[in-house]
Amino acid sequence: MTETIPEMRARHKAEVKAALVEQAEMRISQTEAARNLDMKLTGLNNLVIKLDIYWPVKMQGKYDRSKK
Repeated sequence: MTETIPEMRARHKAEVKAALVEQAEMRISQTEAARNLDMKLTGLNNLVIKLDIYWPVKMQGKYDRSKK
């Protein structure tokens, strides 16, 4: 049976949410996650807000992890 458009949209939304949750669980910043997913930070942040995803790491400004 062929997947319907509404089913395809629901599956895509679930896959996007799963990818973002996976990045959040890695405990990295949204900036790093955006780089990993090859997308802009604003786009990632908009999805995080829209899909109501908890992002545990909050970093503001420029932060270099290598200097720890």
